[in-house]
Amino acid sequence: MLAERFEQAAALLRELDVAQLWAGATDPERRTLVEELVEAVVVCPDHLEVRIHGVPAMRVAFGEVGLGGRRSQIAGVGGPSTMICDWRLESWSAVAT
Repeated sequence: MLAERFEQAAALLRELDVAQLWAGATDPERRTLVEELVEAVVVCPDHLEVRIHGVPAMRVAFGEVGLGGRRSQIAGVGGPSTMICDWRLESWSAVAT
């Protein structure tokens, strides 16, 4: 019974049109979606490190998200450079309310 329900939920998620869901969501609903998916955003001198629940961290160049212009680029391989800020959604929620 539990395995069957899990498979139903997994099938629903596989077929989910995220673009359509995002387009139809209100701002508060979009914020809830982001808060449920994103664990943290770490700001490093040369890139952002985005941590999504359950997957390895992603290194994102500032230019990829419209920050820093052409000079922004990912430098180096491996872990993040010196951390400037570690922004976690749970701490932001406390500040925003």
